[in-house]
Amino acid sequence: MTKVSIITVTFNCAEKLDLTLSSISSQQYSNFEVVVVDGGSSDHTSEVIAKYSNLIDVYISESDRGIYDAMNKGVIAASCDFLYFLNSGDFFVNDFVLASVTEKLNTDYGIVMGNVMATTQDYCQFIYPKVSKFDDSLLNVSARKLFDSHICHQAYFINRRSLIDSGMYDLDFPHFADFHSFFRITRKCKVHKIEDVISVFPLGGVSSDPKNARFLLKEKELMLSTISHESVLKRMFFKSKNSIFVLKKKVFKWLQ
Repeated sequence: MTKVSIITVTFNCAEKLDLTLSSISSQQYSNFEVVVVDGGSSDHTSEVIAKYSNLIDVYISESDRGIYDAMNKGVIAASCDFLYFLNSGDFFVNDFVLASVTEKLNTDYGIVMGNVMATTQDYCQFIYPKVSKFDDSLLNVSARKLFDSHICHQAYFINRRSLIDSGMYDLDFPHFADFHSFFRITRKCKVHKIEDVISVFPLGGVSSDPKNARFLLKEKELMLSTISHESVLKRMFFKSKNSIFVLKKKVFKWLQ
């Protein structure tokens, strides 16, 4: 059985953390470790941690530079081949999903991508990114199209080595670092699609507030522009490498 590191990031939201850890403890699958990264909470988070002390394998409590800094700490602390981020307030869709998904994990894959259920305050539910609409390979799908499909970290299990090799989460993108790393990994590693709905998470927060639309759009365009430049540089590198190889071949032939 594939062992998975479940990483939970939290800060001053003890009730939500309790919900998340309860969901993990209810899973009918035991081959996982739990890593909790707390940003130095001042509420009663410590009481929740004590309540689930038998469940938690690694607990880090210290200040950080935001959610993706905390998630990077979780990546480093984790020990399993695959990671799944289930942050405070998120919960598994049922008690059997972990057992179902882990059967489909393979270290040949950089990402194993399913679906998530998002809920609004008035209990409307949405399933996305609806992986069935994508081909088996995401190589021909543009970054913008993938971004507009609302792919989020709750939708996939990620190969720890692939994430580390990609540079982990770039703190220059405080709201979209998960998509940035996801896209980079899809350019280098195999992606395996599954139809499972993995978890549920509530919509809300910074990205849902219309007042933040302008700076989120600016960050989005910067992130997509960075991806585009990275792709161009990669093509230039391989083109130059191929040109050098051809030149060496010609020189070697001439010397003969």
